[in-house]
Amino acid sequence: MLFPSPSTLLKHAFSSLYSSSTSSSLTIQAEEEHFKKTITTPTIVQHHSHSLFHFLSAGVGISKHANKEEIHKIMHTNSYYPQISHSDQVFEKSSGEDSYFQTSIALGVGDGVGGWVKHGVDPSLISRAMTKSLLFYFSEKEKALMIYHKDEVKPTPHTTFLSSSSKWLIPLKSNNNNEMFIKESPINILTRVYDSIKASGSVRAGSTTFSLVMLSDPRTGAMESLNVGDSGFMIVRNNRIIYKSETQQHRFNAPYQLTICPPERAGRCIMNEPKDGSYHEMLLEEGDIVVLGTDGLFDNLFDYQILNILNQGRVATLYAKEEEAKLYKEASQGNLDAINELNQFVLSKARTIAAVAKKVADSEDPFTVTPFGQEYRKHSGKSMIGGKSDDITVVVALLVKKMISADLKTKQ
Repeated sequence: MLFPSPSTLLKHAFSSLYSSSTSSSLTIQAEEEHFKKTITTPTIVQHHSHSLFHFLSAGVGISKHANKEEIHKIMHTNSYYPQISHSDQVFEKSSGEDSYFQTSIALGVGDGVGGWVKHGVDPSLISRAMTKSLLFYFSEKEKALMIYHKDEVKPTPHTTFLSSSSKWLIPLKSNNNNEMFIKESPINILTRVYDSIKASGSVRAGSTTFSLVMLSDPRTGAMESLNVGDSGFMIVRNNRIIYKSETQQHRFNAPYQLTICPPERAGRCIMNEPKDGSYHEMLLEEGDIVVLGTDGLFDNLFDYQILNILNQGRVATLYAKEEEAKLYKEASQGNLDAINELNQFVLSKARTIAAVAKKVADSEDPFTVTPFGQEYRKHSGKSMIGGKSDDITVVVALLVKKMISADLKTKQ
């Protein structure tokens, strides 16, 4: 033993002050007991660090009826998350009958079916109700699963917050890794939201298509998605499309849709359930790009056109890859300049994709070729002039890592 124990030091100290008499021995014994009582329980400080995946995203929704001033406002709003989490935050019904929401763990777009207008129904009501309900659900999940703000941390009797290297912390309760993922499937989540809206009576009638993408396990990048109808999404990795959701239609231009059918229709509605949607799961990687859109996007732009916009300004060289990896690392460590650069990337891409799609949609050029025009000719035998006028909604998301750490002190 290199150093004597505290009790040995105490014995020697008291021995030099007192004689070896019995009374002195009793005094030493009493002092030792007092010393033991005053020793505090050791506190061990542990540094916990997790690397969790999350989305940096930006949404742009343009109503087909938007005037120049409204389009200008939409295009000049910093609509990246968390600056904007719902399309109505730009201004009410900025996306027309479309709607979108975005969080760090889930993204969604909905398209209210325009045919309800002739029945006196606002088609935007159901799509906006769906996205608002899902935004609330996933915002709560952000807090419960992995993202606690410093002010929201509630210390337990045994664990107290000391300090953190970033604004966001792991939950102090999360010793159990099972708490770090979403246990419900997107089918169950969308079903509960859909059923709740129907039961509440807040929307009397209407239909919407829907596309939902969520990180079911932020630790691994596991993604689950559900697509109902002709809204959809694509995933881009290393400058190429590695997946695109399936379009679901009963017949040409009659997509699957989540419907609230009013009594006067006596069931004469196209009606689908979330379980009818196309479910998909896959493992995402850092740097993957997810592009969600309503049919206003995918009916007017081909996949290669969207891909070309995403790849503009990105050079596929080893140096560029190294610089990109460095940027991701800095962002994961909370570097604000790096985070802002990535936010500006997704925002500029969402704006550009939406602007190009809007230009095509409004085109009356007989030589304009669109995906919808090709399908129209296939089913009708007639040519379509120009683009397809429609609301256009685009959400571009980039998957990045976030280092989440906190110092915890635990009494042993």
